[in-house]
Amino acid sequence: MIHINGNRRKREPEIVLRDAIEVGANQDYYEWLYSLVDLPNHRELLKHLRRIDFYELIPHDHNRAEDGKSLRTIYLDIGGAHSPSSVTNCSVLEMMVGVAFRMEHELVDLDESMDVAACFLALLDNVDLSWMTDHKYNGGNGPDVVDDKVYTMLDRCYTRAGKGGLFPLRRPDLDQREVEIHYQMQAWMMENYVFW
Repeated sequence: MIHINGNRRKREPEIVLRDAIEVGANQDYYEWLYSLVDLPNHRELLKHLRRIDFYELIPHDHNRAEDGKSLRTIYLDIGGAHSPSSVTNCSVLEMMVGVAFRMEHELVDLDESMDVAACFLALLDNVDLSWMTDHKYNGGNGPDVVDDKVYTMLDRCYTRAGKGGLFPLRRPDLDQREVEIHYQMQAWMMENYVFW
C-alpha cells in the first residue's frame, strides 16, 4: 500500500522490505555486492538498502532498475555460488551499485580514482548517508534516518537542484525532480568533471 502525504509517497514496510528468507538465500550475492563497494563499516546501511525495493516515478528510470538487476547476471558470469532470485524487484542497493558502474564507465578516462567503490561512496555522500556507519546506525534511530533519506530520493521530494537526491547540482537548468536519473547523472558529472 502506498500512502500519499502531500508530495510524498511511502510504501508500507511489509511491502517494501524483502523477506528475510529470500535475503538469506542470496547471501553470497549480497556479500559480492558489499565487496564491490568496499565499505566494511557500513554493513548495516548496505543491508538496509538491499531490503528496500527501488521504484521509479519518472519514465525511463526503470532502466536503472534493469541496470541493478543485471548485476545478478554479472555475478553468475563470474562464477557466483548461487543464482540470485530473478523474480524479485531491484533493490535500492542494486540500483545504486548499477549507477556506480555507469559512473565509473563514464569517468574512467577522466579520473582513475573513480572506481565503482568511489562512485558508490559519492552517491551515498549525495543522499547524505555516507556518515551512517554501523556504530551510528545501531546507536540511535539509524533505520528511521535511512528510510527518510531513501524515500526522499525515491519519492523525489528533494529540492529543485536535486539536494537530497543522487545527483545534486549547483546550477541546474531543469527541475531535477522531473529529470530521469541518467540525465541527472550526466549533468552532475558535467559540473564535477571536465569533459573534453
